[in-house]
Amino acid sequence: MDYYTHNQKTWNAESKRGERWSVPVNSQEVDRAKQGQWSIILTPQKPVPSSWFPMPLEEKTVLLLAGAGGQQAPIIAATGAQTHVLDASIEQLRKDTQVANENDLYIHTQMGNMTDLHMYEDGFFDLIINPCSNCFIPDVLPLWQEAYRVLKTGGRLMTGFVNPVLLALDLDVFEKQGKCQIQHPIPHRCQDNDSGHWQFGHTLTDQLAGQLKAGFKIIDLYEDGWGDEKMDHYMKMFVATLAEK
Repeated sequence: MDYYTHNQKTWNAESKRGERWSVPVNSQEVDRAKQGQWSIILTPQKPVPSSWFPMPLEEKTVLLLAGAGGQQAPIIAATGAQTHVLDASIEQLRKDTQVANENDLYIHTQMGNMTDLHMYEDGFFDLIINPCSNCFIPDVLPLWQEAYRVLKTGGRLMTGFVNPVLLALDLDVFEKQGKCQIQHPIPHRCQDNDSGHWQFGHTLTDQLAGQLKAGFKIIDLYEDGWGDEKMDHYMKMFVATLAEK
């Protein structure tokens, strides 16, 4: 089975279980977003800085790339943005449709691979929001290239990704013994013991220089953690970047 089909199945199953990234926002959160009080995340904890958004979002065309689940897309749609979501998981996309129907929002959903945006014209979007998800694809370079193609000149890409050091470590040993033991080279593929997802560790060269080589200018960056893991005391496990075409 190829990685796309495998991860599609595991994400559908995770969504049906109502795991953390599959719990939709409620109507109160949508109402607050309609009134201008909102935030979203790309990584587990830190809200995206408001300065990262091309404000006002009303009438902007925004793509939530591999970002379904009923969380970010309804909030963005509530701001008045023309909101599109592409995701591999039909169950995650159904969460966005559910929230949209319950709150009189319009969200265009599309099932697909984040590395193949052929259904969108060149220069179609003002903003692409890519929550931490590229650990589920084996090659991030096509992702950057396609994102660059479908963005307007001056458009922005905000993305979250896993610090490659995290995916190189044996986390079971760290959690049980408090020892950092290198287990995997980077890049590499492994299987998450809890979710069953195939995950891919990418180099910082591909994550950062890959965006630059696609044509982007990286204009901001921050780090984040889970907030309640042992590793948070030693290093931040996630990175978020803001890039501009």
